[in-house]
Amino acid sequence: MGGGAHRLPLRPRRRRSALLLPPDGTGLRRHTGTEGFYARHATTDGTRVVYASAGELWLLDSLDSDGPRRLDIRLGGQRADLQPHPVHAGSHLHTASPDRTGRGSAVGSRGAVHWVTHREGPARALAVEPGVRARLPHTFQADGEQHVVWVTDAEGDDALECAPATGTAPDAVPRRLAAGRIGRVLDLAPAPTAAGSPSRPTTDGY
Repeated sequence: MGGGAHRLPLRPRRRRSALLLPPDGTGLRRHTGTEGFYARHATTDGTRVVYASAGELWLLDSLDSDGPRRLDIRLGGQRADLQPHPVHAGSHLHTASPDRTGRGSAVGSRGAVHWVTHREGPARALAVEPGVRARLPHTFQADGEQHVVWVTDAEGDDALECAPATGTAPDAVPRRLAAGRIGRVLDLAPAPTAAGSPSRPTTDGY
């Protein structure tokens, strides 16, 4: 620009500014006038210089101008992305299966299974492994305790998993049954009793 080299020099304990340095190394001149803030990301089209400072864009029209001017541009940021976003449950709720007491339900939503109490108490994540789809959760009772069974594709082929409604113990995983032996599960319903198998799947014929 104007026979010189435009750069942003780094100087310890001093502000970072855009300077013009002629080829002969004399007459170093400062062109950024924003006090108290760094000048960053300066670029030029050969005539003008634009840079960012204090979250705003500044333009130096020419090296002979009185100084830079602020551009009236509203810059985007991450604030809107970080705001809580309400999710409409109706568009993401796939399955809900209440237990025999009516105090809670096994809920399937977006490939995960949760236990949700109806009035008071925590919601528990039963199957939320990334990259694995859990679906068709149903509740059943065994030994006087509420359990949940669902379909998982954790091993590629469909399988059944079951766990207590209160969640598994620390470092424990849900019990997996019949992996790769039941084909594609289309529906799932609890058996009349929990003896033997806790559920009766309807498959695609395999």
